[in-house]
Amino acid sequence: MDKLFLNKPLQDRDVLPKANLSEIPANEIDIQWGIAIYFYPDLYEIHERLALLSRHLDAEYLNKLIETKDFSNRYALAVEFEKTFFEKIFGQNYSLSAYALKLLDLGATSITELVKCVAVVGSNIDADLIVAYIETTHPVIPRAWKPSYQSQLLSLSLTKEHSKQLTRFELLEKKSPLEKLKATFFGSLYQKHLRQNRQIRNASFWLWKTGYPLYLRHIQGLFNSNKSVRWIRLADLNLYVKNSNCSSHLLQSPEIVATPFPTTYFDAKTDYFISPHDQYCFPEISVSKIHKAKVYAETNLIQVKNLVVHHGLYNFSSDYTSEELHGRAIIRTKSNKVKWLQYDEAPEFLPAAAQFTDSCASNYAHWITEILPRIVMFCGTPQYQNVPLIVDGNLHPNIMQSLSLIAGPTREIYLLPAGRAVLVEELLVTSPTGYVPFERRANHEVDHSHGQFSRTAFAKLQSEISKSTINNSAEKWPKKIYLRRNSGSRRVTNSVAIEKHLLKLGFVTIEPEKLGFLQQAELFQNADVIVGSSGAALANLVFCKPTVIIYILMSHAPNTSYWYWQNIACASGCTVRYILGIPMEGNHEGIHSDFSIDIGLLERALG
Repeated sequence: MDKLFLNKPLQDRDVLPKANLSEIPANEIDIQWGIAIYFYPDLYEIHERLALLSRHLDAEYLNKLIETKDFSNRYALAVEFEKTFFEKIFGQNYSLSAYALKLLDLGATSITELVKCVAVVGSNIDADLIVAYIETTHPVIPRAWKPSYQSQLLSLSLTKEHSKQLTRFELLEKKSPLEKLKATFFGSLYQKHLRQNRQIRNASFWLWKTGYPLYLRHIQGLFNSNKSVRWIRLADLNLYVKNSNCSSHLLQSPEIVATPFPTTYFDAKTDYFISPHDQYCFPEISVSKIHKAKVYAETNLIQVKNLVVHHGLYNFSSDYTSEELHGRAIIRTKSNKVKWLQYDEAPEFLPAAAQFTDSCASNYAHWITEILPRIVMFCGTPQYQNVPLIVDGNLHPNIMQSLSLIAGPTREIYLLPAGRAVLVEELLVTSPTGYVPFERRANHEVDHSHGQFSRTAFAKLQSEISKSTINNSAEKWPKKIYLRRNSGSRRVTNSVAIEKHLLKLGFVTIEPEKLGFLQQAELFQNADVIVGSSGAALANLVFCKPTVIIYILMSHAPNTSYWYWQNIACASGCTVRYILGIPMEGNHEGIHSDFSIDIGLLERALG
């Protein structure tokens, strides 16, 4: 027990860019740790390790350092504190101490539960009983890997270098119908207690999807005297530009994207894994100038006089839109008309701007694969370098960071909150660089698109982001990563067993949502093998090198967009392979099903 702490050489004092300490949590001990780590970055590892054992121990160690100012002996002091703590908690029970040290070296959060357990029952107990209790109640899962503190400071500094003037339009107090419903007693009851039941959740979605439009069409119209809420015609962007003699600038010609059948691992017939195509032709990408157009937040539909203009990849007969789900619009697929339910009586005015609002902008995967590549193509064209951008307000900081890096430090960006509109004299509209329907109108549709994406736009995005990544040679980015999914849907029910197995194969666990955008991009850039269940974090595969192999865990169930990730990978130039799991009994929600993965199948896939 003489070498409890990791035996690492003492690092010299690092010279780092100045950090914004106001961003560190505003309690005294955290601020003190932030200052200490700023000057001695290797303290970050000591801090993480001691905090796993005890927050009180962690604070005592820092207080001692501050009291003595003997930072040159920080490792020796850490060993002393850790040894004393082990002797106090585990006494002469060396088997228990050895198990605790193993958990600590793994960074497993179960070490905290072990300390609590021994504090209750004492250390004079059979170690096997304690181990069995911990393994049963708190499975030993290594703590997720994190970039070094130095890397985090560099990321923060780089982000601040790309700060720009953001114009935020005044927020209206109007809420969408879905938000109003959630705020009611019944909405609250559903959110807190009923939505966990799959049958109730599916029934509620169907009722809203079908019942609300019927209410709007046949009941609300009797009491609504607002003449602005009327049926207006939908118009394809390309046809509108052609018929209205609007100017158009070609950025990229049409290109063929091959989508061969991917390698798939499953012990039964993959009868749901049907290829929609062997290849597709992604249409040309262009920038069109539309006069006197009205842009609304949270939609890429554009209102021009008595028309609503949409991009050419929409197929409203099969694509159910987010605008409909959230009660912003009703679409008649047979007559190709829309009733716009949002109306800003006092829209802002801009003489010129480029539109990049979208109903799915707040979703990381949609942003990375559909919206950000459009911005890259537009901003990379010299003649548009001074044109302001209109984007949705209240986007996640990671999304805003990616926008900062692409738009540059000087371009003006207008943040448009929900319910607001901007009337633009000369609106520049970039055609799609990628599109996947928000939802199907009916699950039985077999020709439903799983997404189309531009190879050129993805390549340009990857090139631009690679110029801005941290490029920190001191950072040891893991080569084999497992993406832990913490969301409540599409859960891998035996994820603990999977993590344990992958740990033996040299994988490290990552929680992508806890990393900044730049860190996620560089993590995927440096990876050789990636394993993860279907989720937004996988959109980062657009940053991967061509030699990477991504193993995607998905449920083997009907109505699942299996080819979504294959289409993204083919446009990005990397390889995905699918490992299909068994849905939970009675759980057949397609892409949202919880499922389990056979460990033997995983072993076979990884070779």
